[in-house]
Amino acid sequence: MIDSFALLDEPRKPWLDVDLLKEKYHALARQNQPDEQLNEAYRVLRDPKSRLEHLLGPNERASDNVPDDLVDLFMAIAPVLNKIDMKDAARVDELLARVTAQHDRTLDTLRAADAGWPENREEIQQIHQRLVYLTRWRDLLDERRLQLSI
Repeated sequence: MIDSFALLDEPRKPWLDVDLLKEKYHALARQNQPDEQLNEAYRVLRDPKSRLEHLLGPNERASDNVPDDLVDLFMAIAPVLNKIDMKDAARVDELLARVTAQHDRTLDTLRAADAGWPENREEIQQIHQRLVYLTRWRDLLDERRLQLSI
């Protein structure tokens, strides 16, 4: 497994400035194109969930338990994802907005928690757990919205 942080010369920490990362990636890509490892490293580091998985390693990945504060949101999302019903289109949009807002707040929490790395490893693991679910739900709701628009 490649060390994406080392390959892109980035510090091993939870929060990265994705705009600076993109600039660094493009500069390296111009020098080394095509480079599958460089492409993969950029893909991993630009996504907060993937970055945390890479940083924490395979032994500290998210559990199958929905974080307690997201259970109510999950209970609202599950019925909408279990059936395709045109009358649910507005509900899908509302749930997608709620998930996106939670995702954005979680990224703000990650940004703030970055200063305490690596002493706050447990907090970073909890943030990762939230991102796993929020990212999955956002993708599923996006897919459902597409299905309802066809």
